[in-house]
Amino acid sequence: MRHVWGVAIAGIAILAMGQLGVYARLGAHPFWADLTAPALGLVVGALGYAVGIWRFRVGLIAMALVLAGAGAAAHFGKRAFVASYAENALAGDFWFFGWIALCGASVALLGMVLDRVLFQRSGA
Repeated sequence: MRHVWGVAIAGIAILAMGQLGVYARLGAHPFWADLTAPALGLVVGALGYAVGIWRFRVGLIAMALVLAGAGAAAHFGKRAFVASYAENALAGDFWFFGWIALCGASVALLGMVLDRVLFQRSGA
């Protein structure tokens, strides 16, 4: 039960950012930026957070790489999707799933850092 607080606070923060429209302003599609991408990202982030509980450094490096890759996928997927006038479905998928992975990596990273800083949980 004690491992839940970091990811719970991070999940609430990510969902609140979605409801406040932060992701739509950063480039996510307004239709699914409010709840869909952050909620699905919460599931992805919980898996990444589990890796961080097991091995902190491995989880931190893996989620940082996922965050960078997801940001690139979302950015370039959106550019290609818009340039094709919504014809390129693969680019739209990269845009959509890139934002889900970006929200998930944010939940995992924020949860791991909160656990380490606020709750003083040391790991391997």
